[in-house]
Amino acid sequence: MTAQIQDIKKESKDNSSRSSNSEWGGSGEISISGFFDGIGYLLDWQEEVLRKRKEIVGIVGLDVMVHSIVQHSNYYIFNPRIRGNWGIFSSDFRVNYLLEETINGNDDLLTYDWQIIQLNFINTKNAIVRIGTGILQETFGGKQSFLEWGASTNLMFKENKMGGFAEFRSARDYETGVFPRREISLQLHHQLFQAGILHGFTSAGFQFQRYYNKINAWGIQLGLVFRFY
Repeated sequence: MTAQIQDIKKESKDNSSRSSNSEWGGSGEISISGFFDGIGYLLDWQEEVLRKRKEIVGIVGLDVMVHSIVQHSNYYIFNPRIRGNWGIFSSDFRVNYLLEETINGNDDLLTYDWQIIQLNFINTKNAIVRIGTGILQETFGGKQSFLEWGASTNLMFKENKMGGFAEFRSARDYETGVFPRREISLQLHHQLFQAGILHGFTSAGFQFQRYYNKINAWGIQLGLVFRFY
C-alpha cells in the first residue's frame, strides 16, 4: 500500500471544483445575559484550574513535538508541532508533511493544521482530556481551508516519567460532504531527561490517516517531545 500522493492532490482539486461559492449564513437571537453568564462561568473554571498548577503538571506550559511516521514501503510523514497550555485552554499548531518515493522521483504534499482553541475539560494529576477546533490548510490541489475538530488525551504515570497520548482529528468540507482528512494516532512517552523547567521524552506509536474518504497513509511513529513547565 502506498500513500498515493498524486491521488490525494487530484481528489483535493476535484473537491475544490465541486465546491460552490456560497457563504455560510444564518440568523438567530443571542441572549446577551446568557453570553456573559457563560463567560463568567469559564473565568471561574479557569481560576479554579490554575490554582492546581503545582499539583497538575503541564496545565500551564509549552509542548514542542517532533514526530516522524515511517511506512516500511516507500513513504514518510513528518509532524512537527507546538502547543501552548494555559489552564482550561490550549492552542495547537502542526505541520503535516507527507513524502513519497516513486519511480519518477520524490513526491510530497503539505498541510498546516491549527487547532486554534482547545478546551481542556478534564484536568487531573494523571490525565488531561481536551477537545478543540480550528482549520486545516492545504497547499496543493484546490489549496482550500477546512474546518477541523479534534479530541485528545494525555496520560501521565510514575511521577510523570511515563505517559501516553491518543488523538483523533477530522476535517470536513461541508459543501461537498467530503472528509479531506481523518486521523487517529496513539503514542507512548518515556522521560529521557529533566533540566529545570525542560522535560524531554522519547515517543513511539502508530498513526493512521485517511484522505478524501479513500486514500490511506499509515505507519510507525517515532519522535521526541519537549515539555516546558
